[in-house]
Amino acid sequence: MDRLVRARILLAEAAALGVTIDDLIAESSSGALGTPGTGPTVAEYVNTVTASFSKGTAATYKSYWRLLIDRLGERPIGSVDVDDCETVVVDAVERAHRKRPGTDGRSSRESCIGALRAFFARAERADLVTRSPAAQLEKPRRLPNRRRALDDGELRDVIEAVRTTSQDPDLDLLLVRFHLESGARREGALNLRLRDLDRAHSTVWLREKFGIEREQPVSPSLLQALEAHSSSRGAVASDDPVLRSRRVCRSLDGVTTPCSIAPGHVSHGRNAHQCQRTSCATRPSPRSSVMPDLRLRKRSQATARLR
Repeated sequence: MDRLVRARILLAEAAALGVTIDDLIAESSSGALGTPGTGPTVAEYVNTVTASFSKGTAATYKSYWRLLIDRLGERPIGSVDVDDCETVVVDAVERAHRKRPGTDGRSSRESCIGALRAFFARAERADLVTRSPAAQLEKPRRLPNRRRALDDGELRDVIEAVRTTSQDPDLDLLLVRFHLESGARREGALNLRLRDLDRAHSTVWLREKFGIEREQPVSPSLLQALEAHSSSRGAVASDDPVLRSRRVCRSLDGVTTPCSIAPGHVSHGRNAHQCQRTSCATRPSPRSSVMPDLRLRKRSQATARLR
């Protein structure tokens, strides 16, 4: 269809709706949400959406949002484009160079882009922008992972460090063995209860990060060791923790019982979830237990040493 004919049809439809050319020009000049130069300012919207993120995410992104406010805080959110976002990323990289001379700023660039994408994704969802300008930013490619499995000598060193430096070697050696066999996260050990031990199927029930639950096969000898440990330290009810410290807790009625392990006990050194994933670089302290990063090519060999 001829362009002139199409224009005439559109004008006729506009006239039928009571809209004139002047009305359209005025509307275009005043703007609407999602068009450049309109909507709340960047600083205002940062304050609006920060509370909607989880504490961990907000803590990670806040420093980059502050850079965004410093650079573009007074700008309407609809006027920000990809070049503006790139200047914020450059600011983040330069800040990393000032704080840590010699760094390439790679992780700062990646985190800053993540923060900008999260921010403008919320703005896009609220129809404040038609498309996120941060979506066009390119994150740096991830470097190859340098994690590796422990060799037999390193594993022996880890076990010996736990054996000789722990204030509660029975518990800590059992923790090491539990994580080696089950591959459980830290929460898996903290949440383990008597009812989670299934001797008939030789499994343990794990409740871990993000509410994930799973049944994990383990050796009968580990199940026996867990039951013996919990029994020797006063676990009786099905909801009693399996892994328990020798430290004594006193209840309000004066009854004393062994305390269940605390997050600080399991998480000393490195995250227990990394037991089957990473190499170990542990410096044992004579005043605390050790939970290093472990990963085994042959878990059966490792658990055999701990029996």
